[in-house]
Amino acid sequence: MEVKDFVFETFLRLTSKTVPYGDEDTLMKEVGKLFPDGLQKDAHGNYFYKVGDSRTIFASHLDTVSSKYETVTHVFDGDIIRTDGKTTLGADDKAGTTVMLWMIQ
Repeated sequence: MEVKDFVFETFLRLTSKTVPYGDEDTLMKEVGKLFPDGLQKDAHGNYFYKVGDSRTIFASHLDTVSSKYETVTHVFDGDIIRTDGKTTLGADDKAGTTVMLWMIQ
């Protein structure tokens, strides 16, 4: 898959729901195979994926500023992706997760 297509499709899938802190598992189940095999979870509930033997860490998060887990309506305005104003997009770090998933792939 081309980088552009992967990034676009992955970003849309990750931002398809608002994810209150603690509901990351629900999103993980819904987006399914988007995450690589071998994904692990630490004692604090953080997902991680180890690549090689390095002390370098790339970090991002899936939760959004929201009190409810709900569907996001994407609105495409030229090159801008936003919501219909009823939910939060959560693009600040779901974009970071998208980039890391590409790097892992």
